[in-house]
Amino acid sequence: LDQFFASKKEISRTGQAKDFAIFFIDEGLVKGKTFDSKTYFIDKNIQELENKLDPNTFFRTNRQHLINRNAVKHLEPDSFGKTGLALNVNHENVVISKLKSKQFKEWLVQFSG
Repeated sequence: LDQFFASKKEISRTGQAKDFAIFFIDEGLVKGKTFDSKTYFIDKNIQELENKLDPNTFFRTNRQHLINRNAVKHLEPDSFGKTGLALNVNHENVVISKLKSKQFKEWLVQFSG
């Protein structure tokens, strides 16, 4: 999946996957935030996005977030084995469960540069 339909109020456009830093669920709706921090409604559910986006570029960190590797600013491990994820865009920090933290770190290293 390289393109999909995205809309913002009265503006609709075809979204390029590479332009999005994060896809997330907000009040039951799937939204995507671009690297310039613009938020769009997305015409796919989060599972469809996960299944169709490039797994080298996007990772499903939890039930609500799908992250572009280029949006990762840094990791913030906590004492309970979870990992906080700071992003390069204006968005709340994302928490990765203890179970997915190891997998995420391996993915981040494996597909970096």
